Amino acid sequence: ADRHEGCTMLFADIVGFTEMSALLDPTELVAIINGLFSKFDDLVEEHGLNKVKTIGDCYFASSIPGDPNHSESCRQVCLFALDMMDSLAEFNNSNHNRFHLKLRVGINTGPVVAGVVGRKRYLFDYGAML
Repeated sequence: ADRHEGCTMLFADIVGFTEMSALLDPTELVAIINGLFSKFDDLVEEHGLNKVKTIGDCYFASSIPGDPNHSESCRQVCLFALDMMDSLAEFNNSNHNRFHLKLRVGINTGPVVAGVVGRKRYLFDYGAML
């Protein structure tokens, strides 16, 4: 594990997703999540950030650990969050959507410990914000 003095992390989840999942066919549900998260993936690249992982309806991203320009990377995470909300608004306004989804976003910045976790299907993960 490596310690980095400056990293900004974002964790977002879709509000009401569990309730929505009870009403949808699993194939339709996966298509909705895939469409949204694919757009979020594009935004991560546009902002020069790091997609950490997705967990169900949660999206976890960060600045690049150890980026020497921490204040700018923190700004990019905040702009990414705003763009995520804009993407969700576009999705809600689309003709094919019958649900009005909301996004809950949390952002934290500061020192972090990060590294590869496990022995199979290695996963880069953050151990803790310090």
